[in-house]
Amino acid sequence: MAENIFNRMAKKYDNEQRIELANTVAAEVRKHLPADSNKTLIDYGCGTGLIGLQFTDYFKQLIFSDISEGMMEVVSEKIEAGNVKNAETRATDELDNNEADVIIVSLVMLHVPE
Repeated sequence: MAENIFNRMAKKYDNEQRIELANTVAAEVRKHLPADSNKTLIDYGCGTGLIGLQFTDYFKQLIFSDISEGMMEVVSEKIEAGNVKNAETRATDELDNNEADVIIVSLVMLHVPE
């Protein structure tokens, strides 16, 4: 059920309040990033990529993943529109945690039962 809600919300998800929150979260994350830019970031539960896309210059590779196909479509559109060469989207069941140096999880755990 939640997936359908987020699929419907995807195209209208980015609003001023969410963008401001994403900027705040990204600013805090930047304080803790590894100095080595030869690393891989996974934005797990990425939504529309508001946070992860702020790190295209910080990582060698960015992987965006979400269970909502609608959200993943929006991220893919942003990656293409921004001509971002070091980013890709993947379904959550295609992830290998061993390939990530940094994993971002923001506003996701509230959707995980217990």
